Amino acid sequence: MYAWDKAGERVLTVAQMPVDELRHQIEEIPNLQLIDARRPTEFANGHIAKAISSPLSHLEEHVSDFNSNLLTAVICQSGFRSSAATSILAKHGFKYVFNIVGGMTAWDNASGATPKTCSSGAPTRA
Repeated sequence: MYAWDKAGERVLTVAQMPVDELRHQIEEIPNLQLIDARRPTEFANGHIAKAISSPLSHLEEHVSDFNSNLLTAVICQSGFRSSAATSILAKHGFKYVFNIVGGMTAWDNASGATPKTCSSGAPTRA
């Protein structure tokens, strides 16, 4: 990264959002896009009710399924895949994209977090 920056190449940063802020945003912003970048089996084992499954491995194929002008939060299990996913979204012009710090692990461990839901009717992007 240092050499890249020194060479004058473009460097983007990914905004980070803690799970308590995500909980607040879910309550306050009805059109928040919450993308779950985990594998379908992980998503099926439990997810945040508002989340849409779009695994990192296929996200770029489905970028057009999402509105690049809406606040978009991306979550995975620990924050690694969601960080990569936010980079993909930013590359495609998403203006307000956030990586959820600590992912589902942090969500599950946060006191007062809304319980995850498993629902066969949940929207997915395979």
